[in-house]
Amino acid sequence: MEKQTSGTGITQETVIINQSPARIAELSAAIEKTGFFTAIPVEYDIKGCLSNIIRGVLEVLHVKTGHISLLLRVKPVVANIYGALHGGVVASVAERVAEACARTVMGNEKNLFLGELSNSYLSGARLNAEVIVEASIIRTGRNLTVVSVEFRIKESNKLVYISRATFYNMPVSNLHGQRNEDGESDRGITQETVIIDQSPERIAELSVALERTGISSTIPLEYDIKGYILNIIGGVLEVLHVETGRISFLLRVKPVVTNEYGALHGGVVASVAERVAEACARTVMVNEKDLFLGESSSSYLSGARLNTEVKVEASIVRRGRNLTVVSVEFRMKESDKLVYTSRATFYNMPLASL
Repeated sequence: MEKQTSGTGITQETVIINQSPARIAELSAAIEKTGFFTAIPVEYDIKGCLSNIIRGVLEVLHVKTGHISLLLRVKPVVANIYGALHGGVVASVAERVAEACARTVMGNEKNLFLGELSNSYLSGARLNAEVIVEASIIRTGRNLTVVSVEFRIKESNKLVYISRATFYNMPVSNLHGQRNEDGESDRGITQETVIIDQSPERIAELSVALERTGISSTIPLEYDIKGYILNIIGGVLEVLHVETGRISFLLRVKPVVTNEYGALHGGVVASVAERVAEACARTVMVNEKDLFLGESSSSYLSGARLNTEVKVEASIVRRGRNLTVVSVEFRMKESDKLVYTSRATFYNMPLASL
């Protein structure tokens, strides 16, 4: 017999422990508000769609060795429920732009493995706003490249997000699969793109590197749907058990959330961590306050391959009047191998403040 599910991803196998019936009802409502369900609508379940969305909101402005600048347009497809840029999208964009920046130095002779990604959410970029994203290399070595990324509102130059990405440099032969398998040549480089201080040969190399990174400035029409990101992330998670200060989920690595190498997309790791951490915080706070994501960091220890199942466990490590810190671990269900770790810091805000 098939297990019955509700709109929250809570099934007959979900365990809510050590709680009164009234508290169970509150927790179920909190999880529902956070937004989980166990099915991705058919029209969303398309391989590579997340990569298409992220690269489709970006346009390259100028490039030089060790530095790159892009324009990010906050379209409805990348907005959260508050009408601002989705926190997971900030992480996804930071990862993509940081890799493009690293490629201005490394070219294509090596592949890059994302090891660490941290994000600070200072404010919010509203729907239809334009954001200047600037990345610069702050450290590079034989096996390591560290890139800093800043997001500023184009109109006011206000700093809204800061990210830092650490890449490990790997020979191309160590990673399987190639980017842009569809052969698209559109990489967001327009007549207004400026590649400066470079020889013609170097400009050609940088153009190829950017094409490989995948920045196109256009979103396919079938993806340009409000709430797309929320539907994708919510649809790959199923609640396993809930208790005060702790929550556990099952994450299924479906094609829609994989990267070009057939593993869980780095931006999805950050998005899932944010969503699960918020759900965990709600087991303590329920709905009397809203949460503003202030900091998030993720460590990429290994990779979860396509069609595998990952257990995601979140627990509160610190809680105060205005602050909640949640730790999230991702482990392979079959082997219990730890593949990703994350930590999210939320500021507690009254509903009237948002």
